[in-house]
Amino acid sequence: MFEFFAKSHKLAQVFTIGALIIGIYAVINIQKERFPNVDFEIVMVNTVMPNSSPSDVESGITDKLEDELLSVDGIEKITSISEEGISNIIINLDQDAKNIDKVKQDIKSAINGVSDLDENAESPIIIEIETSKIDIVKINFSSNISYQDLYDIVDNFRIKLEVVSGVADIVVDGEIDTEVKIYVDPEKLANYKLSIASVIGAIKNRNFRYTAGDNNKYIDSSNIVVLAKFEELSTLKNLILKSNFNGQQVLLSDIATITKGLKEKKNITRVDGNTGFVLNIKKKANADIIKTVDRVRSEVT
Repeated sequence: MFEFFAKSHKLAQVFTIGALIIGIYAVINIQKERFPNVDFEIVMVNTVMPNSSPSDVESGITDKLEDELLSVDGIEKITSISEEGISNIIINLDQDAKNIDKVKQDIKSAINGVSDLDENAESPIIIEIETSKIDIVKINFSSNISYQDLYDIVDNFRIKLEVVSGVADIVVDGEIDTEVKIYVDPEKLANYKLSIASVIGAIKNRNFRYTAGDNNKYIDSSNIVVLAKFEELSTLKNLILKSNFNGQQVLLSDIATITKGLKEKKNITRVDGNTGFVLNIKKKANADIIKTVDRVRSEVT
């Protein structure tokens, strides 16, 4: 064969050029990954036990789960951390196991089979580590403007980036849900001869949504949805709690102060020392990481 190509110089050149073209095309078009889609075969088990010391967590949760996990074949190593209020168990699976899916299922069965956890412990949460779920881009936002104004800017960016090709999900750190707060005046409540239970019942009975079946039409069939939810504060303020035949009415605003604000912060996100937001962007499993990042940057800049 070597003699044939040595004598056929032109044919050898054609093969060489063809191989170069194929190689260049493959390099340009191959999918790039920051973290190649390799299963690290790691399973985490997190169990919350509120207001408990590390030693109580260890004896009440960690030791019992570990004892059960020791009977599962296909586990290479078990690492546990018992902290105040939470147990963390990291399970490294044997890379040579013939059926990894069965090992994972055996782990779930073992965890779910433990029935003598401390009575204060919550149900264990089992998490499989996947490299495709790692953030590829984090975008920080901070400013001295009000929370709501900054959030509106962040939310507009989120909506715009969600439709970028290759983006799978965007999680916002620092986001705080809004809530309606109703401060009932006990004296006014007593003056109108009302109870707090009757006020709560009136609000619940007026704030609901349910499906009432369909319109029984073969053509243009549609579901019937009954909506009775409070959309505006004014509607809630004008909620009738009590009325009589003389037309006199007691409204919610007569016995309570009603405001709309932010829920209590459970965590604080700061950027450069200021309260801010962080957009955590994840890509789709089959998306090219470099192209996806470039598309996100082009939308932001």
